Amino acid sequence: MAEITRDSVAEVLANLPNRISDVIKPWADSAPDRPALVEASGTWTYPQLALVVVETEAWLLDSGVRPGDRVMVVCENCRAFVAILLAIAGIDAWPALVSARLSAKEVDAIRDHCGARRVLYTTSVSPQAREHAKRHGAVTQDVASLGSVAIGPLNEKVEPEAIDDSATRRCADLYVWYNRAS
Repeated sequence: MAEITRDSVAEVLANLPNRISDVIKPWADSAPDRPALVEASGTWTYPQLALVVVETEAWLLDSGVRPGDRVMVVCENCRAFVAILLAIAGIDAWPALVSARLSAKEVDAIRDHCGARRVLYTTSVSPQAREHAKRHGAVTQDVASLGSVAIGPLNEKVEPEAIDDSATRRCADLYVWYNRAS
């Protein structure tokens, strides 16, 4: 096994994609028929996942999400959750992922603290997400390949965080923001 050195870590970090959403692009090109995500309701290949992410990015932008905004996602593990997460990253917004199985009090506390511009709920796969969406006055939409997703009211009071061009600095900024918010 190769020794891990400061130089090898620097090389790995230098070769990482700028955004987590970029990790599917090489797979879409090199393995177009391979399944990327599989669940009971269906399977997406890598090119299908890449297309759903692009569609979801457009939907998020049309829904008022801007680069630098935080988007809270009340979810369960499903294809829609993965596509939403990658789309949020793709538009340089910040995801705040919350298990739909948390109590109403816990979800509300996270929502009130995180300063999300939008709150999304994966209602097609989660009865708990549906209940949280209902409590928060979210509207359910049929979003292209995602299926039913509820979207909470636009929080116009929040200002987007500045976006740094450097992926390394963006991670450092997130670390600073998290520690400041804690």
